Amino acid sequence: DYIDVLVKQAKERNIKIYAGTPMTRIFFNQKRNKVTGIEATSLETGKKICIRAKRGVILATGGITGTPQSLDFWVPSVAGKGVSIGCSANDGSAMRVAVRDVGVPLSHMQYIASYPCGIVVNGRNGPYCRFWYFTNAGGILVNKNGKRFVTEKEGICHITPHLAGNPGGWHLVFMDKKIYDATRAKYKTGALIGLPAWNDERVEEEFKKGENLFRADTLEEFCKLSGIDLEGLRAQLKQWNAAVDAKNDTQFGRTDMTVKIDENGPFYGIKMFPWNNLSCGGFRVTDHLQVLGWDLKPVGGLYAAGETVAGVHGAFYCGGNACGFAHTSGYMAGQIVMGRTDV
Repeated sequence: DYIDVLVKQAKERNIKIYAGTPMTRIFFNQKRNKVTGIEATSLETGKKICIRAKRGVILATGGITGTPQSLDFWVPSVAGKGVSIGCSANDGSAMRVAVRDVGVPLSHMQYIASYPCGIVVNGRNGPYCRFWYFTNAGGILVNKNGKRFVTEKEGICHITPHLAGNPGGWHLVFMDKKIYDATRAKYKTGALIGLPAWNDERVEEEFKKGENLFRADTLEEFCKLSGIDLEGLRAQLKQWNAAVDAKNDTQFGRTDMTVKIDENGPFYGIKMFPWNNLSCGGFRVTDHLQVLGWDLKPVGGLYAAGETVAGVHGAFYCGGNACGFAHTSGYMAGQIVMGRTDV
């Protein structure tokens, strides 16, 4: 695990980590336009620690998706919906400290990476369903009305915005038993439902609960369990199977359909909401990761890295770039603060 590697390296370099001790103040000399240090407070004892920054302070405190409260505050478009991912300390409080003490503005705070595959359990927590393994095998995505609302071949980040127009803000991957069994035989359970991974026992438990995972022998029973409109799904099923026969998807233009869904069942489905996992907002910075003030001029001694940097992904997250940018920008910021000029 890369976190274990980082912790090991910190120990080898005698870098002390103050766990459970968040930053609660930034010392800023306005006349000199210079950040001179921080205050941190122990959550356990309340003891305050003041740390002088000889060279600078790097804000690498993460984003705002760690709690439902912080997510809903910053991104009202997902308020009350979907899964909130991350450490509970990943709530944007450190960025608000910088706004308060230094006067630096925030940007792009309404933009997040949100995948349309969150299974909501335990409030606003839950894993990630790789539904495309099921749809590639012949399943379809439907809303509460029983209707397809997008092509199943669309990129997952492009599907998420469509959920806002779906009744209840969710959708369901729908299939018959042969499609479900074929997919389960091809992929491990933890690969289908992961982050955190579920095992076979947990999947079976969730099917028995009938809150997010559904299976039934008849379409009528399936719709009663899942809340899907029966007549809408029945009509959609016939339309989909006709499209497979004709190899012509008149709804959304798919041409790769080869597997029909058995209209006699048994039927399977997994209900999904947005899985909100990464924030794209934060501070504007220079090419050397110096935080910009309200006048778009660098603030002396203040740098940002990772999710605290705004606009790295624009208005749309490019999958796979979060950890890469976190490591790269953190390394660069550290090197720059220590005086390196060739990065």
